[in-house]
Amino acid sequence: RKHFKPRSVAWWSGVLLILLGLILGINEAFDLGRVALIINAWTGNMPPAPLILAGAGIVGLRGKDG
Repeated sequence: RKHFKPRSVAWWSGVLLILLGLILGINEAFDLGRVALIINAWTGNMPPAPLILAGAGIVGLRGKDG
């Protein structure tokens, strides 16, 4: 519960990175087409794992701060 802070911009940016990483991970199994192309353009063709880890790190740091 201490890591759930929906009023924090940092929390939302971490959650967004996690979701983008998950979508790119799903794209490797199922072709999502343009959705994956747009996410790759936003993230600079980053693989899914670093996106998820960075998002989890941001959420964790935000939980530790509050």
